[in-house]
Amino acid sequence: MKAVRNLRWIAAALAFVILAGTAGFSFVFGWPWLDGLYMVITTLTTIGYQETHPLSNLGRAFNLVLIFFGVGLVFLAIGALTQALLEFELRSFFWQAKNGTRHRTGSATTTSFVVQDVSDAARPRTRCASQCPS
Repeated sequence: MKAVRNLRWIAAALAFVILAGTAGFSFVFGWPWLDGLYMVITTLTTIGYQETHPLSNLGRAFNLVLIFFGVGLVFLAIGALTQALLEFELRSFFWQAKNGTRHRTGSATTTSFVVQDVSDAARPRTRCASQCPS
């Protein structure tokens, strides 16, 4: 499935951005690892609670790059996850409709009955005058 493959690439890129951002705050600015990770996570999730340490102009520039790539990747991950879930649901939906299976969950039950009713309605009906076979 293409959507799952895309999710793997996006997750790997997001992990790289988190590690690079944490390392950048730790090595370049001398922050502890946990402070760097906290700053990266609050930046990527757009919480923006507060800087753990005051940022210099270089720190602000580094954070802008992190925002540009990281937040874009987070939104891309949300979109790819939504696409994967939709593809899975639609594939399951059409497979159930094609095979006429009935499940007791949500719209699949309704759809199965509708498909059953439509296929029953398409069959020609004959009436017999005396005895009909059962």
